[in-house]
Amino acid sequence: LAKRWAQQGNAPLESFVNLGAKDGLSDDPLQTLVQDATAVAWALAVEMNPEACQRHRANLPHVQLLCMKITPASIATIVEHLPPHLLHGQEQPALDLLKVDLDASDCDVLEAFLSRAKAKFVVTEVFDGIPPPIRFALHYSEDITWPPQPPWGCSLSYQVHML
Repeated sequence: LAKRWAQQGNAPLESFVNLGAKDGLSDDPLQTLVQDATAVAWALAVEMNPEACQRHRANLPHVQLLCMKITPASIATIVEHLPPHLLHGQEQPALDLLKVDLDASDCDVLEAFLSRAKAKFVVTEVFDGIPPPIRFALHYSEDITWPPQPPWGCSLSYQVHML
């Protein structure tokens, strides 16, 4: 997608927010986009697992990293770390790509983030066990045990309806 975007004459993708970043490499769709520090103007990764956070810091030292729990309420703190030019107030989204992969309340977090900062592209996990047209989302609760049991996240229909 990033290559096609650039091939169509658009500026390369160079600003990223990765919510649920794990170690930054394994199983991360942003890995190829953020691995080369010279291709990244600005990037923020957020991960709650301390061991994965430590590995992320070693793997991608040029990416700003927050080691904290990601909830709809914590999005305000996360967004405070974005440079002012990536926040609302512009006609077109300034942030190139937002990725959300939490295996929990993904859509609640996505909605909270997008209410504060727009993104040109959104990459999110879809719980494929619930087919369209059924809408499903696991909403945030302090009572969710980790890791959550299926179903988790949100369905494709829920995401389409939300966006």
